[in-house]
Amino acid sequence: MPAKWTFEMDAARAFFWRDLQRAGSVIVPYAGKTRFDAETRKKCCFVDVDESLPDLDFVGKCQEVLPKLAEKGARYNMALIDPPFSEYMSNHWYTSTERQNDVARAKDLVEKVLSDDAVVFTFGFSTTGMGASRGFTKTHLRIINHGGNHWDTHCLREIRTNSTLVKFL
Repeated sequence: MPAKWTFEMDAARAFFWRDLQRAGSVIVPYAGKTRFDAETRKKCCFVDVDESLPDLDFVGKCQEVLPKLAEKGARYNMALIDPPFSEYMSNHWYTSTERQNDVARAKDLVEKVLSDDAVVFTFGFSTTGMGASRGFTKTHLRIINHGGNHWDTHCLREIRTNSTLVKFL
């Protein structure tokens, strides 16, 4: 059975943990209950719409918070993105359609607060990620199988290359 909160799964944490330790600053839109040890927490900016969650840096939809961060000149060299993948799952897990944001628009906004050397980890049920059109190149893919009739979780690592041309070797 998959964990309700993706980053509580050991396999998911193992996928991004080394990069997280090296990162200078990390944006975590759709943060949910994602939390790390105190030292790692200092470099993270957690954003979520659920004001009842502890330790959020910003409460609000990504479409509201991220433009304000961009206007202030905020830059992060890592992002952890784990949006709800459908309105059904959003309602099932969170009992609120407020959680179901326009994920493509949110990715456009995340892109605006990332540094030129950014690393992005996207979790969900596809391997689309940030994509070449936003200047990112896929470097690693991990699939976490949950067994039974649960869908696998796709974990994608991308680096910013600022190139829309991706070479496949």
